Amino acid sequence: MVKIVWNGYAREQMHWAERLFALAVDTDNTLDYRMLRYAERAYANARAAEKAIG
Repeated sequence: MVKIVWNGYAREQMHWAERLFALAVDTDNTLDYRMLRYAERAYANARAAEKAIG
Protein backbone atom coordinates (compact mmCIF):
# COMPACT_ATOMS: atom_id res chain seq x y z
CA MET A 1 0.00 0.00 0.00
CA VAL A 2 2.80 2.42 0.85
CA LYS A 3 4.51 1.74 -2.48
CA ILE A 4 1.32 2.69 -4.34
CA VAL A 5 1.15 5.98 -2.44
CA TRP A 6 4.81 6.75 -3.22
CA ASN A 7 4.28 5.89 -6.90
CA GLY A 8 1.35 8.32 -6.99
CA TYR A 9 3.40 11.02 -5.27
CA ALA A 10 6.31 10.59 -7.67
CA ARG A 11 3.96 10.70 -10.67
CA GLU A 12 2.24 13.84 -9.36
CA GLN A 13 5.54 15.61 -8.69
CA MET A 14 6.81 14.75 -12.18
CA HIS A 15 3.56 16.06 -13.66
CA TRP A 16 3.97 19.37 -11.82
CA ALA A 17 7.63 19.59 -12.80
CA GLU A 18 6.67 19.27 -16.47
CA ARG A 19 3.88 21.84 -16.21
CA LEU A 20 6.00 24.36 -14.28
CA PHE A 21 8.89 23.96 -16.71
CA ALA A 22 6.50 24.61 -19.62
CA LEU A 23 5.28 27.75 -17.87
CA ALA A 24 8.85 28.85 -17.17
CA VAL A 25 9.88 28.76 -20.83
CA ASP A 26 6.54 29.75 -22.39
CA THR A 27 6.33 33.37 -21.29
CA ASP A 28 7.25 35.57 -24.26
CA ASN A 29 10.44 33.62 -25.05
CA THR A 30 11.90 34.66 -21.71
CA LEU A 31 12.80 32.36 -18.88
CA ASP A 32 10.87 32.76 -15.64
CA TYR A 33 13.47 31.75 -13.07
CA ARG A 34 10.97 31.48 -10.24
CA MET A 35 8.90 28.89 -12.13
CA LEU A 36 12.09 27.14 -13.16
CA ARG A 37 13.12 26.82 -9.49
CA TYR A 38 9.70 25.38 -8.63
CA ALA A 39 10.00 22.92 -11.52
CA GLU A 40 13.48 21.85 -10.40
CA ARG A 41 12.23 21.33 -6.84
CA ALA A 42 9.26 19.23 -8.03
CA TYR A 43 11.59 17.18 -10.24
CA ALA A 44 13.98 16.63 -7.33
CA ASN A 45 11.06 15.51 -5.15
CA ALA A 46 9.92 13.06 -7.83
CA ARG A 47 13.43 11.62 -8.21
CA ALA A 48 13.81 11.27 -4.43
CA ALA A 49 10.47 9.46 -4.22
CA GLU A 50 11.45 7.12 -7.06
CA LYS A 51 14.75 6.42 -5.32
CA ALA A 52 12.95 5.70 -2.04
CA ILE A 53 10.65 3.23 -3.82
CA GLY A 54 13.66 1.29 -4.98
